[in-house]
Amino acid sequence: MSTAIIDSAKLFYVCLVSHGMKSQKLVSNEFIILMASLMSLVALSIDTLLPALPLIGDSLNVVDPTRNQLLITMIFLGLGFGQLVFGPYRIVLEGNQ
Repeated sequence: MSTAIIDSAKLFYVCLVSHGMKSQKLVSNEFIILMASLMSLVALSIDTLLPALPLIGDSLNVVDPTRNQLLITMIFLGLGFGQLVFGPYRIVLEGNQ
């Protein structure tokens, strides 16, 4: 597994160098901190949702307890939708600068 990650990182570096981006710093510390905090927020949201799932279902008046699991599905769909919308939007903003 680790060799695949290293190989993909090397490939990414080669792609950046071939496009003339070698003079730019590849990854800044702020970017690493931002990505780590975003990933930890996703894990934290799932970890806080799971124990409260029955209480959330009761407050939403859900009759079938298995329907509570749709909340987890909605979290992942929301995360995917956010990336689909704001990823290209950010690329458009960077292209205008």
